[in-house]
Amino acid sequence: RPSKPGSAGATVRDGAQKVLTLAMKSEWAPVEAVLKGLEKAVAAGGDDANLTPLAGVMDPATGMTPLMYAVKDNRTPILDRLIELGSDVGARNNDNYNVIHIASMFSREDVVKLLLNKRGVDPYSMGGSRQQTAVHLVASRQTGTATAILRALLTAAGKDIRAKTDGKGKIPLLLAVEAGNQSMCRELLSAQTADQLKATTNNGDTALHLAARRKDVEMARILVDYGANVDLQNGDGQTALHIAAAEGDEAMVKYFYTVRASASIIDNQDRTPMHLAAENGHASIIEILADKFRASIYERTKDGSTLMHIASLNGHAECATTLFKKGVYLHMPNKGGARSIHTAAKYGHVGIISTLLNKGERVDVPTNDNYTALHIAVQSAKPAVVETLLGFGAEVHVRGGKLRETPLHIAARVKDGDRCALMLLKSGAGANKTTDDGQTPVHVAAKYGNVLTMDQLLEDNGDPLVKSKVRKRGVAR
Repeated sequence: RPSKPGSAGATVRDGAQKVLTLAMKSEWAPVEAVLKGLEKAVAAGGDDANLTPLAGVMDPATGMTPLMYAVKDNRTPILDRLIELGSDVGARNNDNYNVIHIASMFSREDVVKLLLNKRGVDPYSMGGSRQQTAVHLVASRQTGTATAILRALLTAAGKDIRAKTDGKGKIPLLLAVEAGNQSMCRELLSAQTADQLKATTNNGDTALHLAARRKDVEMARILVDYGANVDLQNGDGQTALHIAAAEGDEAMVKYFYTVRASASIIDNQDRTPMHLAAENGHASIIEILADKFRASIYERTKDGSTLMHIASLNGHAECATTLFKKGVYLHMPNKGGARSIHTAAKYGHVGIISTLLNKGERVDVPTNDNYTALHIAVQSAKPAVVETLLGFGAEVHVRGGKLRETPLHIAARVKDGDRCALMLLKSGAGANKTTDDGQTPVHVAAKYGNVLTMDQLLEDNGDPLVKSKVRKRGVAR
């Protein structure tokens, strides 16, 4: 029954609203005065008096109740009074958090302990958009006192809460590792240790993988001291050592050596930590893996590529030099007969090509299809590589492929081949050389509509009247 203006009920209702307004502004001294008035009204009220005037009182914009504001501001002395007057411990704000969630994120230990003793406060309750318990929320806190709060929550909830996953599939330990909270991790690992260390994120990362991603050696040390298996693989088949090698994290790689991590485990793409170091250009990691772990430098990927191919593919000249010093074969081909120089030519890595040639690689060495690095550089339209290879004396009339085409034929057919064509012509490439089916570069440029290259060829005495052996339908006689 609504209270009439000016009546005792209306005064109580106004008082309850006033508590909320003042709490929102953190004006706690006036709040206490209003609470006294409300308590008197409740005590003096008759049979139909409202005994819980704060029930349902909240800020509609945020869903925050007076109790939530008091918890957030650590107003321990008035919490019991607010609860007594009807502020609900189970209420949720608009972010889907209740008071124990808010306390675990913002409050002191005494506030958390007081709330945990109240009926209706459930440490297992999930809140927020990520559906997290209070233990998840406190695990991400950076303050020193947060560990005591965690301890209080664990005592109240029981050890099983350590294994509870949030909406993103993470247990509290994984959040504590991501936050870099060492004392929090120790507290969580004091029970249910093995299960927590085996727990993974949705992509299969364990706590140790996460520590490696953060380059947090101290955290990795704690996890291993508690029994983490250093060789566990994630969803990509990678160990923490794979991650450290890919990141170029020398300190972590050296630490993993002291705890006997394996350097020979392959991931889902058949890559060892050594492969990832070469792929990402970490020469110092290659040294550590080869010297300390005695990792093989002769391993090959599924297509037969060596570590030298991998370094060449990604343009890491320093790695190529390190691998050469360690004894990786410069001349080793992959399944297609491509050597590191061919790989570097395809991807435009001038520095690698210079390194390889200076170490003794032959500039005109062919693949299984008789293509040289010069053919391949032109095919990929890499003029800087073409210039380098020509500078090292590459043969301009060398023939490759089924039709035995010259590099100039390739320049005539590829998109953006004009700069490569110009370099080849300046280095003496013949504009009228024919393939086995009688086509000159001029024929090829015309067929593929490469006007710029065609103009260059004609300027260089390319003869448009030479007849090819190809019929109109494109079938060789």
